[in-house]
Amino acid sequence: MGNNCCVADGANPHSMGYYLINKSSKRLTLSEVQCDQKCQKHFGFSVHRGKYKEGWEPTQSIDAGGNSKCWMSGRAGAAITPAGWIIYNIEGGGTLNIEFDYDEWMDLENQFFLKATIFRCATLKVSVKQKNIEAVISNGFEGSDVKRQFEILISDE
Repeated sequence: MGNNCCVADGANPHSMGYYLINKSSKRLTLSEVQCDQKCQKHFGFSVHRGKYKEGWEPTQSIDAGGNSKCWMSGRAGAAITPAGWIIYNIEGGGTLNIEFDYDEWMDLENQFFLKATIFRCATLKVSVKQKNIEAVISNGFEGSDVKRQFEILISDE
C-alpha cells in the first residue's frame, strides 16, 4: 500500500497491539470519521506515525460479546514508532475513542501508552491494562514485550 497509507505490510519495528473484548450488550462499529492522512481510503482510524499491520487493522464492527485484535508498528527502515487513533460508534449512541503512542525516545516510565475513553454513553465502562496477547505473538509479530500489549475491556456499567 505504500508509505502514505495507514495500513501496510512489511516488517514491524517498534510494534504494539491490543486485544479488545466487548463484554457489553452493545455492538461497536468504526465511525465515519475519515482518516486524516494522505491515504484517506478508510474511516474510523488513522496513524500520525507508523502503520497498522495489514490484516490486523481495526475491525469494522465488534458484536456484543465479541472481540478483536489490532497491531500497529513503525515502518521498515524508518526510525519511527506508531501513534494514532481509532473511533468506534456505540450502538444506541456514543463513541469509544482509542489513542495510542509508543515513543521510544521518552523515559521508560512514559514510553508506551494506549488509552480508551467512552464519550456520551453512560451505560458502558472501559478499562485498559497491559497484558500479553499470546495469539498475536504466536503469529510471528515482533515486540513480544508485554509493556507494548494491551487488553481493552468494554462492559455494561
